[in-house]
Amino acid sequence: VHETYRAGREWVAPSDVTLDESGDKRRAIVTATGEEAEIGAVEKMSKSKKNTIGPEEITQSYGADTARWFMLSDSPPDRDVEWNDRGAEGAHRFVQRIWRVISTAAPSLKAGDATGAEGQSLAMRKAAHKALKAIGEDFEKLAFNRAIARVHELLNEIAPIVEKAAGGPEPDKAAAHEALSILVQ
Repeated sequence: VHETYRAGREWVAPSDVTLDESGDKRRAIVTATGEEAEIGAVEKMSKSKKNTIGPEEITQSYGADTARWFMLSDSPPDRDVEWNDRGAEGAHRFVQRIWRVISTAAPSLKAGDATGAEGQSLAMRKAAHKALKAIGEDFEKLAFNRAIARVHELLNEIAPIVEKAAGGPEPDKAAAHEALSILVQ
């Protein structure tokens, strides 16, 4: 679903509208003419109301990973998703956060035997495996949005520990490598 825009009697496509959110009132301006457009209801996308937005636009702006993440995270498959830039921007920020955490720690980490991990590193391993099990169950139920929420939770839980483990003993480095591998998968 997406909100509709109308200038006079004509429907206007979201790509032809610039949103002005400064001030008290949210306004839509037709980019080509500068005319103010009426912001209508959020409705099911349709060609007749010109409120269609394809995933190509998000893919071109933010990349395919962000488009996939946004589509899966926003809503259960049996409910409508409101297609908006704010949701895509949030998905993009999260994908970038995963990238930063991994790229910062990766040079120090290596696969190995993590069975000797203790303390926070052991807790990180447990959290990763617990999340993996729960996400697998969510996938079986087609609850993709819940699975995505668990990935968010997992990253929030392990990110500070990964940084410490990257400078720690070999079992801690192996535990961080294992947790990040689970996160990425």
